Amino acid sequence: MKKMFVLVLLVPILTIALISCDADIRSNIAGFMGGLGGNVYVDNEWVQPNTEDLDKVKDTLNNLAPVAISGSTSALGINVTGVVATSILSPQNESEQAAVKESLAKSLTTQDRIDDLVLELSQDATAEQKVAVEGTVEVFNKTVDAIILQVMANTPELEATLNDLKITIPSGGTNSYTKGDVLVMQLMTNLISNTISTLEEVGGGSLGDLASSDISSTANKDKVLSIVNEALFAAKIAEQVSGTAALNLSTQLNLGALIEEMNKNTRSRGEPIALTDAGEFIDSINLISKDLISLMHLTQSGDTYTFSDEAYKSFLLGQKAYKAALDHAVGLARLGQIDLKDADTINFDPITVIKYAYATIITEHHLFWENETPSQTANDLIEAYLTHTDSNKKLITGTLTTVDSLTAPTFDDFDYEDWPTFLKTRNQAYYETIIDTMIRINKVGGVAQLTGKLDEFANTESTGDNIQTWYNNL
Repeated sequence: MKKMFVLVLLVPILTIALISCDADIRSNIAGFMGGLGGNVYVDNEWVQPNTEDLDKVKDTLNNLAPVAISGSTSALGINVTGVVATSILSPQNESEQAAVKESLAKSLTTQDRIDDLVLELSQDATAEQKVAVEGTVEVFNKTVDAIILQVMANTPELEATLNDLKITIPSGGTNSYTKGDVLVMQLMTNLISNTISTLEEVGGGSLGDLASSDISSTANKDKVLSIVNEALFAAKIAEQVSGTAALNLSTQLNLGALIEEMNKNTRSRGEPIALTDAGEFIDSINLISKDLISLMHLTQSGDTYTFSDEAYKSFLLGQKAYKAALDHAVGLARLGQIDLKDADTINFDPITVIKYAYATIITEHHLFWENETPSQTANDLIEAYLTHTDSNKKLITGTLTTVDSLTAPTFDDFDYEDWPTFLKTRNQAYYETIIDTMIRINKVGGVAQLTGKLDEFANTESTGDNIQTWYNNL
């Protein structure tokens, strides 16, 4: 029987991903996850703030007014039809975009001003804005599909980059979006609109005429780089809105060694994960699990914790927008043969690659849930795991001890044994792109040791364990 590598959101937060692979591959993966550390927020050379900037941001947030649509719209740059939404956030004009970027940038210059900004972004959006968020997601994704149809003939390699830009949120339920969620979708709307106009310009006036050589042309580098920078800025704001920027992973961690210790013996699904041998790691587990779970905004009432549909939708939107913006930036840099060091690197710190991996796992888990279509919602599954036993609840509070064990609940119509099968529904190139994105991110202000391990894992021509071996053994 194959051993199971427990992919657990970097620590045993959620037993959501059981990847089937043998011990050598698991060791390779664990190796490049080990030895990470560093401060989460690295000061950047922003312009100096003034007292008016936060007020400008507040005015911007209050004035993000939805526009009505009916059946079809070309508001984002390409006409799309069959639209169910009745309102969306339309792209801002050039001067409006510049103004909001400037005021947001100045609001991120000091930690006090960041705290003030984040507090403002956490406030409830208006009822009209909440409706427009989901309408914008629908039109946004349809617009991405429309772009793909136009560029497929001459630049098919753009398909993967554009598909990664799509936003994922659950349908139905009550909309409980914040001003920050609205701002993120406004920035993403601006991004897709500017991407269309820039690619049209690069392609000589038409997306259908766009060629790969146009994107990688030295003459067009600054134009492509402008979209890369804009995507990085959107990721930066999504990072703040989602709370990811506040993660404190400064403790020296060796997550790979921890996972290896937990997986030395063959374990069947549902069998408790004992923390007996996690003594040297227990403080790190408590630190990172409490921080990562706090991003989910669980509601506590006594000893009861609830992960509501509304909180999950906002959480997933933030994580997906963060990942989508990074994917778009790195994807266009890859196609344009642009070194990310030439871009605005405000989004990169020593653990950006870990934040990206976290967002990837969260969004992949949601897609897995959609593929399985159980009666429980995705947040029900997460809530069930986190509250299944008293020990599991300690993941939320960050109070685990070495006598605790983590136990996965049983679901009537959902089985994590299907996770490897789901992963295999995508081709190997899909995962190679994810690893390449991690490598490119980590090479800008990341951890050299991690890049080396990722390079080894990505090398499909090596005789050792690599992504091809991992994929074949799913």
